Amino acid sequence: YSRRKKFYDLLGEIARDWRPDGEFYDAADVALPADCDADDIAALREALARRMRAARVALRTATALPIHPCRMGRLLDGTANKSVMLFEEVAGLLRAMIESYGRHKREIVADKQGGRHYYGDLLAMAFPTARIGVLQEGPACSTYEIETPQGRARLSFRAKGDSAHLPTALASMLSKYVREIFMERFNRYWERLVPGIRPTAGYPRDAARFLDEIDPHLKNGNFEMRTLVRYK
Repeated sequence: YSRRKKFYDLLGEIARDWRPDGEFYDAADVALPADCDADDIAALREALARRMRAARVALRTATALPIHPCRMGRLLDGTANKSVMLFEEVAGLLRAMIESYGRHKREIVADKQGGRHYYGDLLAMAFPTARIGVLQEGPACSTYEIETPQGRARLSFRAKGDSAHLPTALASMLSKYVREIFMERFNRYWERLVPGIRPTAGYPRDAARFLDEIDPHLKNGNFEMRTLVRYK
């Protein structure tokens, strides 16, 4: 319990300004589970629990740290580029995990970050006092040993890691689910202002259409575009 509490305290420090700018996500809460049947989930949960017990594995912690458009812009203001900025956010999670759980050597598996194969320089910046050993670097996997005063870990960045490692797959699913909940609230907000507007998934192909349809309301409502669209 104490390690989990410490981990959540560290996450709180990392995410202290993660809340979205603007009021677009302030619609009524989305009932959970969303787009799923609760009975089906219960049956699947029990089946997964049985398999995990048989394999002697357990889920200890799950979390997501959203990055909304305006915050992404602020982060990019002080960072060389998007890939470096995103890695710095990942590094915050890595530091929290190692500090909370690194007393015994842990294995951390992540998806490749933007197709990058070499992470040594980024890890050195993220862990300036750590000893970092390179075990493997290549298209399929890049693996490092990190030893800090707080703990140590073996860290691997794997291509399509979510297809081979359950924790990585669960992290990917959780992040996508959280994103969909935000978009549901976002769409509900605009449906109140623009009756009949088609919802958007928020991806580039549909973004121009959606922004065109809400443009009159943006101009009349004193909204800043940077709260809707990444400005860098």
